[in-house]
Amino acid sequence: MAKTKKRRPRLSDELKRQVVAEALSGRWPKQAICRKYRISSTALYAWIHDKSLAPAAPGKKGLVYNPKTGRLRRVWTREQKLRIVEEALASSKEGTRSKADVSRSYGVKLSLLYKWIDAYKAGKLNPVQTPQVAEPDPAAGDLASQETALRVKIGNTVSQLIDELDDYLTLKHRRGTISPPLR
Repeated sequence: MAKTKKRRPRLSDELKRQVVAEALSGRWPKQAICRKYRISSTALYAWIHDKSLAPAAPGKKGLVYNPKTGRLRRVWTREQKLRIVEEALASSKEGTRSKADVSRSYGVKLSLLYKWIDAYKAGKLNPVQTPQVAEPDPAAGDLASQETALRVKIGNTVSQLIDELDDYLTLKHRRGTISPPLR
């Protein structure tokens, strides 16, 4: 008599989401989760990389699912970065706290904080300001120099807006809502 293979019923998407969330929590090894739910490791990794099953991270804003690593990753806004960097620079200058203390208090790696500080010093972390167009002064007489100054101001503003747009598109791409930005 031939042996019949016992088939396990298909799991619902809700149960798959629960399995993925449990796997991403890091509380149990993925191998143990596979044994618990009687699934193969291939199926588990396929579910982890399936965007429709990615956890929503309720109540945790600023978290993005990274399908390459299969983990949730924190995304910092420009304002948050600016506040943390300014606090780190001010407190280290006053001698009240070290940069390492500030990074620990916000849950940021020290190396990332130093990258943000370098970007801040280079002027890349400053918030985007609305452009203020200066009216030409008729008494000045030299219209060519005024035109050059206006072109420089407009160019800097456009450059900042392009940087902001690139940051936004990169964030959207990481969340998987759009295709990668053109470079």
